[in-house]
Amino acid sequence: MADTVRERATLIGLLADNSTQQISEQDDRDVLMSIMGVYAQLYLTAGASAISVGTAWQTLDWAAGANGVEDAADANYTADAITIGSGAGGVWQLHFQATVTGTASTEFAFKASVNGTRQDRASCKVAMDAAQTVASCSFVALLSLAAADVVTIEVSANGASKSITPLEMQLVAKRVA
Repeated sequence: MADTVRERATLIGLLADNSTQQISEQDDRDVLMSIMGVYAQLYLTAGASAISVGTAWQTLDWAAGANGVEDAADANYTADAITIGSGAGGVWQLHFQATVTGTASTEFAFKASVNGTRQDRASCKVAMDAAQTVASCSFVALLSLAAADVVTIEVSANGASKSITPLEMQLVAKRVA
């Protein structure tokens, strides 16, 4: 039988009482798989093109990026998303970091989105100065996610017809409970 990632309530049920020697070797392997191997990463280190951004929120484009390490969640840079795997629901820690250049004197906001709903507690902003120098922002957030939830990063600007160029970005998702 394949080692299987399981949710917390299922694990507690498996390990509730071993007085009758009902905990199997497979149950033990499933516990290890569930607590040690539930994560995914998207990253971009170079080669991104400028992205047109306005006041409406839009999904951040990872087209020049790559999938990082993953287990029990699906990192897919071509879909600009991380999808939570079967049996991997729970509390997830998201870490997002972006280093960008962009239209001078513009503020860009980033927020995590779950199934199209922006998460206010998972956000950061970057303000470009008049010289368009490089700027960075990051956030770390805990979110309750279920199997098949789709996590993306959305971006907006404080005005119409702005431009942002990601220099480096990463989104890491790891189940913590």
